[in-house]
Amino acid sequence: NIAMAQQRLGRAGEAQQALAEAWRTFATAAQERPDDAGAWNGMGSVALVRGQPKPALRYIDKALSLVPRYPAALHDRELVLAALGRR
Repeated sequence: NIAMAQQRLGRAGEAQQALAEAWRTFATAAQERPDDAGAWNGMGSVALVRGQPKPALRYIDKALSLVPRYPAALHDRELVLAALGRR
């Protein structure tokens, strides 16, 4: 969210730093707690903001395999599918 706000404000460098920090946080959480759907979905969100929809879909699908009715992941999956032209 911070990265997206910084992008809208035209602060590309700060946005990239925020994305890198978010990635490190979510990746560490997923490594330490592999059953943490929020960590996997967070990685998917970062990948999507970085313009990487295919990896984003894999991370979000991992989150949904852990918590099938996870509202944020379901929403993010729709965004990814739209980005991929599958919606």
